[in-house]
Amino acid sequence: MQKLVATDHSVQISGLQKQFTRHDSGEVNRVIDDVSFAVPKNSFFTLLGPSGCGKTTTLRCLAGLETADSGEIWMNGQAVFSAAAGRDVPPDSRPIAMVPQSYGIWPHMKVFDNAAFPLRYGRKTYPRPETQRRVLTMLEQVGLSEYADRWSTQLSGGQQQRLALARALLCEPEVLLLDEPLSNLDAKLRSQLRAELRSFQQKFGVTTIYVTHDQGEALAMSDTIVVMNRGRIEQIGSPSEIYDSRRRGSWPTSSAAPTSSPECSTGRRAPATGWSTPKRPSGWCDASDSPHHPHRPPPARKCPCASGLRTSASSLRHGRPRAPTGSRRAS
Repeated sequence: MQKLVATDHSVQISGLQKQFTRHDSGEVNRVIDDVSFAVPKNSFFTLLGPSGCGKTTTLRCLAGLETADSGEIWMNGQAVFSAAAGRDVPPDSRPIAMVPQSYGIWPHMKVFDNAAFPLRYGRKTYPRPETQRRVLTMLEQVGLSEYADRWSTQLSGGQQQRLALARALLCEPEVLLLDEPLSNLDAKLRSQLRAELRSFQQKFGVTTIYVTHDQGEALAMSDTIVVMNRGRIEQIGSPSEIYDSRRRGSWPTSSAAPTSSPECSTGRRAPATGWSTPKRPSGWCDASDSPHHPHRPPPARKCPCASGLRTSASSLRHGRPRAPTGSRRAS
C-alpha cells in the first residue's frame, strides 16, 4: 500500500477499503475499493458519482462514523485512522465538522441555541458573553441574525441549510464535510445557495469536502473533482479537465465505461459518462435526465384539447375551461 506524504494537504487517504456483508445471504458488497486521494488546504474538493458509488461511505469514514477495513486517513499530518496500526480516532476528537443531508437541526431548540451548541458542549468551550458574541456574528454573516429567537422549525429549507452551515463553522473545523446539503431544496434555491456556500468557503478559508451526484453543482463549485463509480475512483481533476474529458468521450480505465455516448433528442451526441447502472447507462448530460442539458429542446406546451377540454374566451375570463361535449351532467 502506497503511503501519501505531503505537507500542504489537509486530508490524505491511502488504500481505503470498506465492505458490507448481508446477514441473510452472506453476500459481500465492497463499497470502497482501494481509494486514495489528497485534499489541498483551503480547497473545495468534491466527491462526485451516482447513487451507490461509495462517496457518502468515504465521507463517513473521514468523519469516523464508519470504520474502514483497511487503509489510512491523515488530517493535517496526523493519522486519525490506520488499520495496520490499529488506530481509530473517535469522531469528536477529529478536527472536522459535518453537515448531513438532513441538516441535523434540533427542532426543540431555537436558532441561537442550535448555533451555540458546539461552543457550549464542543471540543472548545467559551464563556457565555463570548459565546453570544460569536454566535450573533456568525448568524449575521449567514443572514439569520433576525431569526435568532425563532424556533428552528419555523425556518425554511434554505434557512435551515444556512443554520447548519453556521453551526459547523462555529466549531472552527480544519475540515468541513458536506453530505449533499442542497439535495432537499428546489432547483432555484439550490442554484442560489451553492453560490453562497462557495462564497462562505472562500471567506472562511476552510478545507471543504463536498459529496454530490449533481454534475452541475460539482462543476460550478469545486477546485478539484473526484469521479467515483462502483467504489473506485475513475478520474481526478479540475472542473475544466473533467468537463473536457467527458465532452470528448475519453475515459479512465473502467469496466463501467460505456463504449459510445447516447444521442440526445436533437440528433447531437451527448458526452459519455460513468453515470450508469447495469441495466441502463445514461449520458453525462442525457437529455432525458438533465433539465439543464444544452441540447434539450424546451418542453412542449400541453394543449387543453389533449385532455378533452374545450376553451373559449368566456371560460378563460372566468378562469375555468368548459366541460367536453357530451359530458354535461344530466339535469
